[in-house]
Amino acid sequence: MIFSKKCDGYISAHSCTESEERCALDFIRKALPVSSSAIDWKRIVNKEEVNDVDRAHLADELTGIANSMGAMVNDVFYVINVDDAFPVLKTRLLEWLRFSGELDFVDTIFVSESKRVIIHWDFYKNLHATIV
Repeated sequence: MIFSKKCDGYISAHSCTESEERCALDFIRKALPVSSSAIDWKRIVNKEEVNDVDRAHLADELTGIANSMGAMVNDVFYVINVDDAFPVLKTRLLEWLRFSGELDFVDTIFVSESKRVIIHWDFYKNLHATIV
């Protein structure tokens, strides 16, 4: 992918170590019903969902759903794009939102550093969130 210089700098500064990446991915696999390619949100009872979230509204909806889960924009999240459009990032949600115009790839998962909140903007542009 080709990103702006500022976005490249942000990605470089916030890319996770392999160990952090493995830990975040293992947590998702253990905490949620997952297949090899997707989270089965239908099997999760306690969740919030916002359907049809287009790129123009992603930042607002992501902030809203994070707040509804008790997370704040200053909280640190692991940001994982399932298709590896960018490396796994460890960043404050607010920082990621500054680059959301370049990093708004579907199938992106946000895992709070506390491993309490998981948010997923899925392939169909639906936003899902749960507390684990």
